[in-house]
Amino acid sequence: MQRHLKSASAQPPPRHEWPAEMLDAAYRTLASEAPHSLLEHAVAEDASSAADWCLRASTLARSMGGSAALSYAIGLGDRHLSNILYDRRTSELVQIDYNVCFDKGWGLAVPETVPFRLTPVFVRALGPLGASNGTFRAALAHALRTSRARAGLLGDTLRGCFESDPLPSFGRNGDSSSAGGGYSSPDASTMLSRAAAKLAGLAPPPWDCKSHGEIPRADDDFARASWLISLATDERRLAAMFEGWSAWV
Repeated sequence: MQRHLKSASAQPPPRHEWPAEMLDAAYRTLASEAPHSLLEHAVAEDASSAADWCLRASTLARSMGGSAALSYAIGLGDRHLSNILYDRRTSELVQIDYNVCFDKGWGLAVPETVPFRLTPVFVRALGPLGASNGTFRAALAHALRTSRARAGLLGDTLRGCFESDPLPSFGRNGDSSSAGGGYSSPDASTMLSRAAAKLAGLAPPPWDCKSHGEIPRADDDFARASWLISLATDERRLAAMFEGWSAWV
């Protein structure tokens, strides 16, 4: 990508000015060459029998749905492949590194505009039903419903955690060493209030999502799940992600 830009101009433009058409073309090329079966094969290799494979595939989909709801609710960003681990004992996904949360990814030099990571390698691992149907969508909807029903308790828990152990960036500007640049942080109260509203289903993402239609009602959990999946798998959004995120995998 950068070589192409340099050939077209003596001085390549800043990253945020790269043409969308070029980003789309680069994404499609890289996605066509990426090994999308890695996670799918790992689940199969770890299974001791057909019954065990079915259990592991279901466990993977449920853990993906739960972690997707969590990522959306607390605005967890920087979900490159080194920050999502695969537990070979259980076939669950484990999220690590919560530094870029509360929608701080939106304020990066290269903004993150997807609610959670649902790139081709993860969609492929969900089997024939993919992300839009089956266990993953049901698990995501269930997690959204549970978080909405217990939004007050979860919001109070978040507030208590960060009042006793606040993030260094609360209330000041900071630099992030990951995902493409610095960000500006609103104060802690605003961050936590927004997280509580998202748990209750009352707050939309901070970025433009008009192309995906109206935001579903807070109490329509399956519609909200489908809407979030459509955002997370939108190739135009994935193509615009910071290169270190490896959105084509």
